[in-house]
Amino acid sequence: MVDARIRYLERTLHGVTYLEIKEREEVEYVREELRQLEEIRLPNLVTYNQELSARISLLNVGSLRERLIVQKKETREKIEHTRKRIASIKVDLNSEISTARENYLRMSLLNLEATDLPRLSANIQNINRELKVLSELRKEYDNSRNHIENVNAQIRHLRNRLNTIISSETERQLQYELHDLVERRRPELALKLKVAVAQGDLKENADYHDAKEQLGFIEGRVKEIESILRNAIVVDNSESSDEVRIGSSVVIQEDGSGENEEYKIVGSAEANPRERKISEKSPIGSALIGAKVGDKVKVKTPDGVIKIKIVDIA
Repeated sequence: MVDARIRYLERTLHGVTYLEIKEREEVEYVREELRQLEEIRLPNLVTYNQELSARISLLNVGSLRERLIVQKKETREKIEHTRKRIASIKVDLNSEISTARENYLRMSLLNLEATDLPRLSANIQNINRELKVLSELRKEYDNSRNHIENVNAQIRHLRNRLNTIISSETERQLQYELHDLVERRRPELALKLKVAVAQGDLKENADYHDAKEQLGFIEGRVKEIESILRNAIVVDNSESSDEVRIGSSVVIQEDGSGENEEYKIVGSAEANPRERKISEKSPIGSALIGAKVGDKVKVKTPDGVIKIKIVDIA
């Protein structure tokens, strides 16, 4: 019986601890990815989009494009007219005309073919290049807007992943801890650090290094609590329920063991297997959510599947 009990505890705690570690690793990865998006990528995209918008406004792209299209149409009409004039001159040159008339027509033909027609064709090419630039500018602007929307969607997705379920009791505890850290501990250590700096020779100053280390820990904890409170989904479990939910204390028994164990189902931010607080995302927690007294559930652990019976819910 004792051996079975030991194996049960080892399997249970190993499964919970393993998942908690993976959860925390995933949370840190998501937080870093979210930071990169919010602090670097999104501001860069917004700045670039604003620059494009300013260029579009400065150029008055819409009306400029319309003017260029009109110019292109008019130039094409001039080219067509020039070509007809060239054809007409060539017809006249093949007819019986005076020498003076022939010289005049040949000079006109030379001007049309060597000067006017190439100039008009070059104008068309320039207009096409300008239209292409405007089109690419507008396309780049639209793409940047799409990129911003995609990044915002990624940010929303990551924030949803970071949303932590906590009880109202835990929310109050975190708020109290945050207030204590910001209003009491941080000023105390800042003063201690200031006094230590005033003593000089910081290399051998133990008070300085101790205060600096503690202040760094406090700053990290403050950021962590602020992140939890900012993203948390608070669950009010003041009302009793016949189903297991966040905040429930559950008495369970492994099938065939005859031994009762009590756990409290909490959000991942509160999970502490050593205090028998398990996350709703852990193998046992996720299996127990929604179950009632007398139900039997299957729990997947790294060492296999175990069956657990719900004995009591508080």
